[in-house]
Amino acid sequence: MGRRVREVGTPALPWGDLLDYCQHAPRDSQLAYAVHGETVLWGVTDHLLAAVVDALNAANWQRGGGKGPRPKPVRRPGVDDGKTVGSQPIAIKDFDAWWDGD
Repeated sequence: MGRRVREVGTPALPWGDLLDYCQHAPRDSQLAYAVHGETVLWGVTDHLLAAVVDALNAANWQRGGGKGPRPKPVRRPGVDDGKTVGSQPIAIKDFDAWWDGD
């Protein structure tokens, strides 16, 4: 873009232009990563390829008679893997004691 922060709000870079730039930043930009996290690392093609790999792994496992552990799917950035820590909420006083190292 070739602009400097000190130009924001001036005729050289009005606020509207900055907003347009932010809203249309490329998917692989640092701004997109800062706002959306690791979900921007993969595009549609990457997710489709991971789905193909998962399907092939599952099919090969089935053709092998289902011996051994079922293959795990390819980890996708930004997708919750369903892991949880504990099954019950912790009491505030217990958390405070843990956090303070008591």
